[in-house]
Amino acid sequence: MRSFTPILLVFLGLLVAFVATLLGFTNASIHPDSTLEMYVTHAAKLKKYNSVALLGLISSIGGVTWMGLRVLARRRKKKLHG
Repeated sequence: MRSFTPILLVFLGLLVAFVATLLGFTNASIHPDSTLEMYVTHAAKLKKYNSVALLGLISSIGGVTWMGLRVLARRRKKKLHG
């Protein structure tokens, strides 16, 4: 299970980023006859979805880093003992 966790973190992070981006574009689209209140609401929604997408990308980068550090640790261990 430990070897599967960073891979799962990468894929879930990318999925969260993708879904948040899609929701941001669909829910925060501006209509041609928008009022000022609608602009403010759209801006707030877009900011929220962009933040969630950024968190998803950060978690994916964390998973890739985790996998890279594990590979380096294995190589270092093999080099010391082999």
